[in-house]
Amino acid sequence: MNSSHPTRHSWLIKISLVILFLSAFSALLLWLFTGMLATMASEVPPPARPAIRSEFLPFPSEQHHIPSLDGTRIAFRYFPTSSDPRLPVLFIVHGFGASKEHMLTYMLFAQKNGYPSVGIDLRGHGDSDPALCSFGYREKQDVLAVAQWLNQKGHPRYVLWGTSMGAVTSALTAETQPQGLQGLILDAPFDTLRNTLVHHAKVFFNLPEFPFFPLTFWQIERTVGYDTRQINVPRALQSIHQPLLILAAENDERMPLPMVRGLYDLAHSPKTLHIIPGADHEYRAFDPEFQEAVLTFLRRLPDLDPSPATHNNP
Repeated sequence: MNSSHPTRHSWLIKISLVILFLSAFSALLLWLFTGMLATMASEVPPPARPAIRSEFLPFPSEQHHIPSLDGTRIAFRYFPTSSDPRLPVLFIVHGFGASKEHMLTYMLFAQKNGYPSVGIDLRGHGDSDPALCSFGYREKQDVLAVAQWLNQKGHPRYVLWGTSMGAVTSALTAETQPQGLQGLILDAPFDTLRNTLVHHAKVFFNLPEFPFFPLTFWQIERTVGYDTRQINVPRALQSIHQPLLILAAENDERMPLPMVRGLYDLAHSPKTLHIIPGADHEYRAFDPEFQEAVLTFLRRLPDLDPSPATHNNP
């Protein structure tokens, strides 16, 4: 009768060890998988990008490198031609994994319509120094540094035109209330980094938020060194009073139209929302309606007094 107790006890020990092993193994898999997710959200993938030689472009341009506000070496391409010295520079800010070369159509569109333009390589992208991505937290320093350079070149006014992560970076830059910023064009911005990472994981991998993302956010913050909650466009919009054009693609699964429309609703006036029919997140065809929406916005900008610009540090 007592002989069954050791057997039962040994089985309980074995079952407990199996459960402990499976729990530890599951925790290890969760740690490794969320580390992979954090890496995907932080390391900039090497893009396939065109090689641009300035002598082949229809407008003169210059390639420059300058230090960002924290010393990171930043590259940008500057198109100086302007039909009117009072016009602002169209400052083009690319998205995650892209570069200034990907935004060449934007810069040439500006030149064709008489606006000087500049396209930046945010840190970690293109010809700028390697860096982990912080989705605007540090990248806004790059934008402010180039804006200072433009002011020194006699361009005290500029309009930020950002796409995707570049739109978020533009909004976070505007939140610092730099002088000289005349308006913003935000194309397909997301609302918060945490929301968009969860949404992208669901769209591409059908992953639920729990249990993956609380640990993923912690891994990003540990690796890159910033609070992911600081990437918050609704908060930034509360500090932005410059004229605003928000562009949204009708079929954008990554930055869905209802979310972008919600950002528009939160923004201060004057503001305009333009929905691009049939478009998705990746591609802008610059059809006549799209061009006219941008040009109408630019023509309505107030004629500010071009005084020398200074920028607040982020």
